[in-house]
Amino acid sequence: MYVKDISGEFIFTPVSVITSDGEYSLVESSYYYEQDGDKNVRVKTVDVYDEILTNPERE
Repeated sequence: MYVKDISGEFIFTPVSVITSDGEYSLVESSYYYEQDGDKNVRVKTVDVYDEILTNPERE
């Protein structure tokens, strides 16, 4: 997913999808944990009011 940063550029941000119906998806907010070998790593993700790039073909 691409999120607009403070400079106005879109940057890649990893997400963890909770559920999806093919059109809409529910994702973890703020951070989630990912398995890295034998430990869990905290991953920064989208926040509630982030502006998301919805149509990458147009950018």
